[in-house]
Amino acid sequence: MIKLTFKIIRELNLIVEYYQGDITVHDIIRNKKATIQHPDFNKDANVVLDLRDANVMFEKDDMQTLVTFFKSNSEFQGDKKAVYLTSKPQEVVNTMLFSLKVGEFSIKPQTVSTIEAAVAFMHIDGLDAIRLDAILGELKGISQL
Repeated sequence: MIKLTFKIIRELNLIVEYYQGDITVHDIIRNKKATIQHPDFNKDANVVLDLRDANVMFEKDDMQTLVTFFKSNSEFQGDKKAVYLTSKPQEVVNTMLFSLKVGEFSIKPQTVSTIEAAVAFMHIDGLDAIRLDAILGELKGISQL
């Protein structure tokens, strides 16, 4: 089962995305299209992408497909930070390659393995590890106590 969800937090100028299961480049593109159609979308919003529960199933040409999609959609070319939360070596490689290929954007990317590191990189007033963990828990469908 795959799960692709996102939440836009306007007061933080932040988009949090959660991915679970075996996902393909087409799943990522579908989620990104849904994000930009949301009425609260802001192209300059910072982004946290949680890939820790996902297996990104990229075929040979999929990285180029994703890069082409981002380059052809100006909605993704804002001035922002993007942090990739991951726990698998292959996702680290994929996120770093993607960051290099879209390097001319004014996006500042970082790949991390902990929520604390994601929060430290984002450096957003009002966002701490507890709040980001709660947002991710909501996206995962886990009730927070």
